[in-house]
Formats: sequence, structure tokens, C-alpha cells
Amino acid sequence: MISAVLLSRTFRHRPVMRVIGSAVASIVVGFAVVAILQFGFGSVDGDYVTTALALSLGTAAISLFVLGMESLLGFAGLGIGGVLMMFVGNPLSGMATGWQWLPAPWGFIGQLLPIGSAGTLIRSTAFFDGHGAGMPILVLSCWIVLGIALAAFAAMRRRGKHATVVA
Repeated sequence: MISAVLLSRTFRHRPVMRVIGSAVASIVVGFAVVAILQFGFGSVDGDYVTTALALSLGTAAISLFVLGMESLLGFAGLGIGGVLMMFVGNPLSGMATGWQWLPAPWGFIGQLLPIGSAGTLIRSTAFFDGHGAGMPILVLSCWIVLGIALAAFAAMRRRGKHATVVA
């Protein structure tokens, strides 16, 4: 979410740069954090690149959604996106124990949010050779597409207002 806040302030009227910046930041974060976890602490096993890409996908899903919400709703979008990701997504993610241990249907709902899916994907790639990665990849991809669509819609809406004012 921090990258979304920084990018939304740095590239205020440049939606393409925001999306590119979010993608680049997500990749850098994914590779850096997994390097620390795997090589520094030894807490993550498995293929480094695959696990780093899994974390990058999860980071991109959160960042692009929050960025899209900010593009559409302004500062309130940052708040709504932040609350949804932190205060709803975190408790329902099942990161500490596994989503199956949460009461039904909350564990499954948590898997439909980026943090839950990212946790499952990282666990899948780091410890189980990618088994069970299909659903989390699909969910995270949908959140990425939603974030980009929100940002694109906001840019088109802003461009339409600008064209109306200029004409």
C-alpha cells in the first residue's frame, strides 16, 4: 500500500506511470523480501525466483487495487483500499494458521482477497512446489486487472471532463 500512496502523490496526473511504477515496485519488493526471508533468515524454502514472483504478484494486486481506488475516489480511495486490505483482508487471510482453520465462510472469503491469496500462493510455491497455486494466481490476477481498470476508468473520466472544459 505504501507504493500506491507514494506513486499516487509522485505521478499525480500520469496514470500510466503509476501503473508501471506499481509493477516495478512490486517486483523489486518481491525479490528483495524473499531474498531476506530465504537467504537471510532461512524461513522460506523452495525456488527463489518462483517464490519471489509469487510475492510480487500479491504485492501488485494490493498496490494496484489501492492505486485504482485512489485514482477513482481520491484520498478517500486510499482509505477505503487500506481498510479493506488491512482490517478486512489481514484477519481473514489465515496467514498464521491456514484459511481452513477460520470459521466458514470467512476462511474462503479471505482467500478471495489479495492477502489471503498471496499467503496461500507463497506457501504453495515455497513449500509445495507450486501445488495448489492455480486459484491464488487467478484471484490475484483478477485484483490486478480490477486495479488497472479502476485507474483507467478514472483517467478516461478525467480526460472526458478536461475535454468538456476545454471545448
